[in-house]
Amino acid sequence: MKFATFDALYPLLGAIVLSGLVATCRLYLNAHKPLEIYIGFVYGFIICFLGFELIYP
Repeated sequence: MKFATFDALYPLLGAIVLSGLVATCRLYLNAHKPLEIYIGFVYGFIICFLGFELIYP
């Protein structure tokens, strides 16, 4: 662990629940297709992961 004193569980769970809620709303409103939602999740994860790896090597 790079940050042993930081408990990331609650912010992570909040982000997952919030992104699921937004994705559900987008599907309900027919603003996106399911494939677009999945691609957006993967793209967002990759961008965030690479950003953290570049900042905190």
